[in-house]
Amino acid sequence: HENTDFKQIDSDLIIDYLIATHPDSDHIGNMASVFEEFQIKTFIKFNGSHNTKKYLNLKEAYEKENCEVLDIYDDIISKNNRFIYLSSDIFIEFIDTGYYLSDESNGKSIVFVLNVYETRVLFTGDADNQSSHANMENNYMDQVKDIDILKVVHHGTSQGTSMEFLNSVDPEIAIICNGNYLGNKHGHPHPDAINNLINYDS
Repeated sequence: HENTDFKQIDSDLIIDYLIATHPDSDHIGNMASVFEEFQIKTFIKFNGSHNTKKYLNLKEAYEKENCEVLDIYDDIISKNNRFIYLSSDIFIEFIDTGYYLSDESNGKSIVFVLNVYETRVLFTGDADNQSSHANMENNYMDQVKDIDILKVVHHGTSQGTSMEFLNSVDPEIAIICNGNYLGNKHGHPHPDAINNLINYDS
């Protein structure tokens, strides 16, 4: 992506790749402000659009930025361009969950592995096993293979982090992103997810 404006600002204020996993407000709510504070080279977004004010603010921000915009399905998965290399030792691998065209917000979550000098971090968004995507983890876990760090799916919901999934991806460290230390209004992280993690490897 060629843009000479990038040479005119501090490199610390440039983001090479910004990823919006799915349209829920707790994932994109303040993302428009990132475009105000930083210069974005490439914005990777979930498939489709959304009708919330948060999303419309984000859409206005990335269109104003005039950066490269890649749709996870149209530009990456369907074209089999699943790898983005930042260097020979640092790259992103997008995982085909099979649900990127879902009408359900969490179901369309972008899942990817960040590989940094042979350390593998799995980012799962909110791609859990609920409703219309009840077999989500089983559908993609074999593509992931062995990882080092797991960003636990959907803030530790009871509908994810199954034992089958943990056995497949074999994390050494699990990180739960959650607004409250133990238990928010949605019941995250759920005891089932915590127990699965502890039973897998205390």
